[in-house]
Order: sequence, then structure tokens, then C-alpha cells
Amino acid sequence: MKKNKKEIDVGFIKKWMKKGFDPILLSILYRRGVVEEEDLFNIFFPLFENIDSPFKFCQIISAYERLSRAVERGEKIIVYGDKDVDGTTSVAIFFDFFKKLGANIDWDVPTGSDGYGLSLDKIEKWRDKQYSLCVTLDCGITNIAEVAALKTNGVDCIIIDHHEPLQVVPDCVAIIDPKCEKGFKNDRIAACGVTFLFVLGYLIYNSEIFNKKEAVLYFKENKINVDIFKNLLLIETITIDKISDVDKLGCDKFYYYTEKDKISSYVSNAFKEFEISEFDNSSYENSFFDVLDSVQLKLRLIYFKNVYANISKRKEIEYIKKNYLPLASIGTVADIMPLTGVNRIIVALGLNYIRDGALNNISGLIERLELNRSSFTSKEISWNISPLLNAPGRMGDATVSVYFLLDKENSGFYLDAICEFNKERKLKEDDAVLIFKKDYEENKAKYDDIGFFYNDTIHKGITGVAAAKLSGLIGSPAIVAAKDGEFYVGSIRGKANFNFVEFLDKGKTIFMEYGGHQAAAGFRFHQTKLNDFIDFLKKSKTEISKYIEKDCIDIDAEIPLEFLNYELFAKINSLEPFGHEFLQPILWSRGIEVYDYNIIGKDKTHLKLFFKTEPNPIIGLFWGQAEWFAKIHNRDNKYDILYQLEFNKYNGQIIPQIMIMDMETS
Repeated sequence: MKKNKKEIDVGFIKKWMKKGFDPILLSILYRRGVVEEEDLFNIFFPLFENIDSPFKFCQIISAYERLSRAVERGEKIIVYGDKDVDGTTSVAIFFDFFKKLGANIDWDVPTGSDGYGLSLDKIEKWRDKQYSLCVTLDCGITNIAEVAALKTNGVDCIIIDHHEPLQVVPDCVAIIDPKCEKGFKNDRIAACGVTFLFVLGYLIYNSEIFNKKEAVLYFKENKINVDIFKNLLLIETITIDKISDVDKLGCDKFYYYTEKDKISSYVSNAFKEFEISEFDNSSYENSFFDVLDSVQLKLRLIYFKNVYANISKRKEIEYIKKNYLPLASIGTVADIMPLTGVNRIIVALGLNYIRDGALNNISGLIERLELNRSSFTSKEISWNISPLLNAPGRMGDATVSVYFLLDKENSGFYLDAICEFNKERKLKEDDAVLIFKKDYEENKAKYDDIGFFYNDTIHKGITGVAAAKLSGLIGSPAIVAAKDGEFYVGSIRGKANFNFVEFLDKGKTIFMEYGGHQAAAGFRFHQTKLNDFIDFLKKSKTEISKYIEKDCIDIDAEIPLEFLNYELFAKINSLEPFGHEFLQPILWSRGIEVYDYNIIGKDKTHLKLFFKTEPNPIIGLFWGQAEWFAKIHNRDNKYDILYQLEFNKYNGQIIPQIMIMDMETS
């Protein structure tokens, strides 16, 4: 296996070491391109105050105006979401929030043979319900004809989505989709994350600070700088000559920020004269705050903290943090969103609430799975929680997941049903993978760097998980399609450096519908188009080959043996949460000794290694390499190992161990 270790900037490491940061963690982050102060800050100190302003969405005020009118008039609102975890958590967040505001609101999700997104059949079923407003969640951005049909029926539509738009977008009241905006540094936000921002913004919209201009004065290079905020957005930065110039700014409120003992009593009195309030930054004293160089970042964090602490809606904001961040964290990880930027803040804070037992239904789910809530991580969302909550939707009844998420006190009945659906899902998934396993080598040869598996007997609800498993087998992206009446519905999964939706877009004449995002996509085409789709894959394989991740690993850090100890585990663990595009670091150590080993597993193909490390030996696991190791090992050997650190949680114990990715004699 080829290895690539990017050179690091020693100056960068030294600068942040002086501020108290660990050099190993800094080298990992530098190699991952995390070098900007705010990005580093979000890694080490994910704060609610640094979450994106909902008012970055250009059409969000139009959405709030229409929703507010509907709530006040008692209009009937229908919320429609997708059937996966991202969709069901979005529905739970939105419905719970507006129901508590007294809205006349119903919810719906795909069931039975319903496909992804809005459908004309679903709209026809709503005709007698007398809805006047429809809000789509995790869908809608490509439903041009369906939104037009709603409009014909006298139903307005607000789209809250995160998928890629087509060249034409639906004609509706408002579109809230980061893919349709230019203001987001990272536009890959889960729908549940967008929904959380939406309800947060609705509280701001109904507060005393909405549309008010608030100015923050601070000194920089002996000048008076002013940052002007509106709806939690920095809208302007200017310089003024004297404090009295604030009267010309047309702002509703003024604050000033200064570090301790940095202004004279004369200046302090001048601020008071013009009713310029000093920020309360006591909560940030003697903390990480001191490491920041950027005055603007400091004052923005303090400003937002003051806003959230003093706003009339502060109790409601605390409610949505406690009740919705756990759901948004689950949906974000389940939908394979990159754990950077706003996603990272949502997941990190949501995990904290989950560990604290904020939601009884989620705590009950964790207990049912025999997981340790106090050490619960994003990995357990991916491996344990997500498959379970996805199961009802995959098997045709996502309503069960929504009911479970909404019922925070008496959710046991729904949890039992979810577990039954999950058993059914596992059986159907195993059957499908078994069918395709038999011919995957032939299949891979046919399509080169992508695998296409289709069968008329497998269940359409398991195409995504089956594609993910088959992708691991063939080492390249996999497409799985199932027969659904006269159509094939399918999913694409796998590791590749290109966007799966953009790939499908090149064959758009084949599909009746398609969508998704970079890491996962789905489609539907008529059975008469099967050969056209196969031809499309064959013609595309040369282009695909350029983007497939080859057998070369980027090393995050080389660890000298004297640093390979339990303390390293704690350091690496401080970078949690790990997930898509922020994986558990890949480490490399050279010249390590093995003082003992066991061959394990039912088929005796795996290795449990005992490495000679100080002060304690460390256990390593190496899958599928027992035969190779038995042939080459002797006690005098030293090895170079490529690995990731992991905590093995078993029977109430948490044991550090390393998962070996590659190993060779030194």
C-alpha cells in the first residue's frame, strides 16, 4: 500500500504550540488543511455562538412571513419529509416546534410504494384535507411539476432541502437550500441541520432584535472600528474618527469590546455618554478565548453570546438546543455529511446533550442497543443508531420513526416496532448481498471501476445499504437497483473523488428522477431504459477511473514509538466527533515489536497482536491477515504499521486498541 505524508509548516506548528496546543494534533490538522484560526477554533471549541446565521438564506424572511401568517390564521399546514433518518429527524424538529407555537399542522412521509420526494399521487390524497401551505423537508428542490400542482390546488409551498437543484427550480414561496446560496463556506449541510437553523431563525424573527442594526465598536491599530450586525449577520465593517460619529450610523443599539485595561477612563466615560454598552465577556475569561488572534472573531462570539443570553426568546432557544440538536446530530451523521463547519458544531453539541440524557427516547434507544451513553460517539450513530432508525423507511413505513422521534416519554412501543423492521431489513439486505456476491468479480470486470448490480427480486428499500456493502467488496463505487413495478429504483455508494449526482446528471435523459449528494445518490428509470443505463455506465467508465480513490493512503501523522501510549489515545479522542471528511486520524509508526499474537475469528483468519510499547502493551487487530503473518513472523522482526486508534467498548469496559490498516517488516 502506497503512503503519502504531506510536509508540514513548522512555523504553523510553533505558533500554535506557544498557545498551548499539542504538536501531534496540529500536524494532523495541518495535513488536513485545517489552518485558518476559525476552523481550528471549531475543531477544538465548537460553540453554539459560532453557528451560521439562518438569515444567510436569502429567501428565509419570505418563508417566515408566510408561516407566521398561516400560524396566526389557523391555516392547515402539511409538512412532508423524506423517509430516511435525515428526513424523519427534520420532520420531528419542524413539527414539534410549530405545534408548540399552536400551528394547525400535520406531517407526512413516504410509505408503501411512495418514491422519494413529492408525488402527484400524494398531492391528490391531500386534496380533501384543505391544506393551504405545504413545507417540504429533505426533498422538494427537484419537484417542479409537483409544486406547480400544489399551486394549482391553492396550496403555497416552502422548500427546505439540501439537495442539488436542477437548472430550473420550483416556483414557490421560498427555497431554503444551502445549495442555492452563495453565503455558506460549506453548503453541504444535512436537511435536519437546515431545519434546525430555520427554527432558530424563526425565534429571532419573532424577537426584539429582528431587522435591528446593532453596532460593535472596538479598537484596532489605534483606530475605532465598527462591525454592524443585522439578524446575526455581519453586514458592514467601517472605521470612524471619533466616538461621537456613532450618531451618524443609523444603528439601533451600540456595544463596545475591549480587552481588559486597554482603554482610559476618559474613553470609557465617552462610551457611557453615547449609551454604548460594554460587552459582558466574563464567561470567556481565563479560557480558550485568550488564544484567538482575530479581534473580529472574539467580538462576534461575545456579541452572539450576549444576544442569546439576553434575547426575550432565550428559554425557547435553550429548548431547541436541548431537544433538536440531538436529532440534528443523528440526522447529519446518518446522511454522511462532512463533519466540518456548522455540521461539526451541530454534531458536537448534539452528542453532548445525548450523553447527558436530554431526550428519553434517544436514551432508551441507546439502552436497547446496550451502548454506553456517557461515552456515546458519532461512530455509534453511523454503526448502530442510523441503520435502526432507517429500517422502517426502507421497509415501507417511515411513520414509525417519526412517531418514535416525536414521543420523548412513551416511545417504547415504537422502538419495538423499529427493531422488528430492522430484523426484516437485515434479512432482505443479507439476501441481496448474497445474490450479488456470487457474480461481483464478473460484474466488476464488465464495468471496470464501478459495479452495477440489479435484480428483480430484491427489496427496493435496501439498495443503499447493499450498495455500500458491495462497494467495500469490489473496492470501488457500487450501484444497486431493484425492480419496482415497471421501474428500476437504485442507489450509488462508495469512495470516489467526484459527485454522484453530477455523474447521474450526465445520463439524465435515462432517468425519471434522480438526486442526492456527493457521497450518496439515488435514481429511478423505466424498465425499458435498462440497456440504455448499462451503455451509459460502460461509456462513462474511462471518466470514472480518473476519480476513483486508488490504493494510496494519506498519513495524518507519524508517531514515534515513545509517543504510542494511552496518552495518545486521549489526545486523538479530543478531536471527536469523527465522520465523513473528518475521519479518525491515520497514523504510522516504524520499528515496533510484537511480543505475542493470537489467531482469532470463526474462520481463524484474523489477528490479535500484542505490541511492545511503554509503559503498557497495546493490543492491535488486523483483519484477514493471519495466514500472511504466521508465515513471516519471528521474534526478532520489527514492523512498520499503518493504523487508527479505537476504544473497544465491551461488557462495561473501554479498552484502547489499534486497528491496523497495513503492516510490513521494517
